[in-house]
Amino acid sequence: MGNLITIKDASVRFFKEKKVMKSSRNEFIALRNISCQICEGDKIALIGKNGAGKSTLLSIVAGIMQPSTGSVTRSTDSISLLSVNAGHFPYLSGRKNVLLHGLLLGLTKKQIQEKMDEIIEFSGLKDFIDDPVETYSSGMKSRLGFSAALFSSPKILLIDETLSVGDAEFQKKCISTIEKKLVDSTYIIASHSRKSTDNICNKSLYLHKGKIEFFGEYNEGYDKYEGK
Repeated sequence: MGNLITIKDASVRFFKEKKVMKSSRNEFIALRNISCQICEGDKIALIGKNGAGKSTLLSIVAGIMQPSTGSVTRSTDSISLLSVNAGHFPYLSGRKNVLLHGLLLGLTKKQIQEKMDEIIEFSGLKDFIDDPVETYSSGMKSRLGFSAALFSSPKILLIDETLSVGDAEFQKKCISTIEKKLVDSTYIIASHSRKSTDNICNKSLYLHKGKIEFFGEYNEGYDKYEGK
């Protein structure tokens, strides 16, 4: 992972700085006694109320954050974390962000350039692709991230609430593309919308106050979450 260390170090420092800003008297434990095995090919809906620990869990799985206790074992470095609030390089253009994203996933520059037109077309950002990402709205960042990740076909795709950002038509297009292009991939989608994961997930992981309430069959987990 030598080619990833600089980017990951920057991400780790970002999260550490946020943590330092909090007083030690207000220390918050985001996750407690988390233990589960996610198998290759699992399609998981990560559910729970705001503050349940979903984003923290995804960041730990991605390797952006390190757990204070315990460990995470990953079978691959081909992992992509999609989040509205992280994962972009604001001063670079959308095009260069796509290039970097692909390089981090292990693709060659030639492979990315061969997919570039298709990625830009899918994102709908042709008129803005050479503008700095810091000028993009949350919806535009979501479109860029989704497009780059889906067409780079990572072995593990982690999606943190980005399905809730952007217009309904683009969300529908993303879900359809996930079904078609990521058949062999493993993915975890954090979402409050059962409708957005019904056709693409086969398991659910329900977090409550940092603990696993349920991990197993998709509908059973959602029923518990919704109190049915």
